[in-house]
Amino acid sequence: MPRIRILPKQLQELIAAGEVVERPASVVKELVENSIDAGADEIIIETKGAGKRLIRVSDNGKGMEPDDLRVCFLPHATSKLSSKEDIFRITTLGFRGEALSSIASVSLLKITSATKDNPTGLSIQIKEGKIVSENQTTHRGTTVEVRDLFYNTPARMKFLKSDRTENSHIIETVTVASLCHPHVSFKLSIDNRLVLDLPRSTGYRERISQIYGIELLDELMELHSAPLVGFFSKEGHYRNSRSHQYLFINNRPVKDGYLRHAVYSAYENLLPKDRHPIYFLYLSLPPEDVDFNVHPQKTEVRFKNKALIYSRVVNSIRNTLLQGERKKIKPKGTITSPDNTFQRENNLVSEEPARYTSAEPELINIQSPDIRGPIYIGDVFFAYSDGSSLIVVDQHAAHERIRYEKLKRGYREYRAQFLFPRQVRLAPMEFNTITEHKELFSDLIDLEEFGENTLLVRAVPDFAFDADLKALLSEMARLIMEERKKTSLDELKDRLIKTMACHSSVRGRARLSREELLSLLKELDETEDPEHCPHGRPTRVVFSIRDLYKFFKRLI
Repeated sequence: MPRIRILPKQLQELIAAGEVVERPASVVKELVENSIDAGADEIIIETKGAGKRLIRVSDNGKGMEPDDLRVCFLPHATSKLSSKEDIFRITTLGFRGEALSSIASVSLLKITSATKDNPTGLSIQIKEGKIVSENQTTHRGTTVEVRDLFYNTPARMKFLKSDRTENSHIIETVTVASLCHPHVSFKLSIDNRLVLDLPRSTGYRERISQIYGIELLDELMELHSAPLVGFFSKEGHYRNSRSHQYLFINNRPVKDGYLRHAVYSAYENLLPKDRHPIYFLYLSLPPEDVDFNVHPQKTEVRFKNKALIYSRVVNSIRNTLLQGERKKIKPKGTITSPDNTFQRENNLVSEEPARYTSAEPELINIQSPDIRGPIYIGDVFFAYSDGSSLIVVDQHAAHERIRYEKLKRGYREYRAQFLFPRQVRLAPMEFNTITEHKELFSDLIDLEEFGENTLLVRAVPDFAFDADLKALLSEMARLIMEERKKTSLDELKDRLIKTMACHSSVRGRARLSREELLSLLKELDETEDPEHCPHGRPTRVVFSIRDLYKFFKRLI
């Protein structure tokens, strides 16, 4: 008896759907791409139950004729390819003819469409790959409704994450689509709440600003050098994670480790350890030079000449960064040190003095009449002496340790109300993360939703009154997104407190008076660990007379 047999058609379709429809966000991606291919410049996305109960995507594209509508959901039905040669010069987002077929096999599907030339359109309902009803409509453009996703594959449903996580994926999917199609307006509603409202923009720069705010653009350099348009971190404006890293090829989001390596190579000797650049890169290549037909989800690519593209990305970004450096004018009389005297990371001296740091320096009586200083060294450090030692302090790290321990001792004790609550607008993903996890820091910050992607902040710890609330909340959102799956709630809350302590501490260029510096030193000595900030960096370095003798190679 033969053991090899042809699988039933329905089982074939379910297997194919598993490659295309991984989660609700996959459905959103495919339907939005179909709308863009149809020439739409207005797309509205609505979801309920994290996309499991309903996904509805409506557009004002060219629509479909009734005869096309009746076959559009069949396997490998497409208007985008007509010959085998077309597969090697793809200019549309969709081309495989698998998306609607895959979606129809794991959901209850309804498609309504009409064209400009034929105002009498058609609405069809599909179940298990077959049309079960038809109705006429005057609807312009196309609306696709996906209900009860994975109703017939309960095992797939078990692999979905929480509604919160699935909603985050949907928001990210629409955000990414909007970044590479700035001339299209996008609206996204989740459970009847408007999450994204992006009007048509003039280009990539304006779209980035719509989503992330003009403040992010201030941290980025801009590049226009064919075939690359890019926005990427200025030197010193880096992140702790790879958030805000996007690569688009021919207006299609792709994941490519090879080109990501090219970006990091451009930052060679500029990027501190464990820090990451922001980038939005848009590559425009001839269709025949790039192959998107690698994976059903179309996020992987092959290049005809990947070495050439790699070098163009590296050189374009590197040259722009160097031009930015040349524009920085040194003051006259500046004394420069050889490059090997300093390491870039943290701007700390990396030579001999670090060896003479006392592991546990003795407490110094800052009220002693023998105290000399403090005096500032640059904008970040200050130094003082008691006659027998020289102490150099990182004022931000010291302040951070003090603030952290105050917050740990009692959250509400230091909380104060704003006379006029402050409005803070965040990126959609950040807003969604903050609102869904606000119980984690409700003792620290009193806030509420106030319109689209906007928070109303009523109270913060008193010493955070002058903090940049947008930067603080954005950093807290990134931390939650990165760490919520890896750490316990207590650990996560502790990291949030560290973040707040960091953002509310005195920054470089903010000079304190002598009395304020002496007060800071006194409070630092009263903390549990005066030698380190909450992130483990040293707060001060102590050089004894013996250390100085050794450093200058003198006999003691």
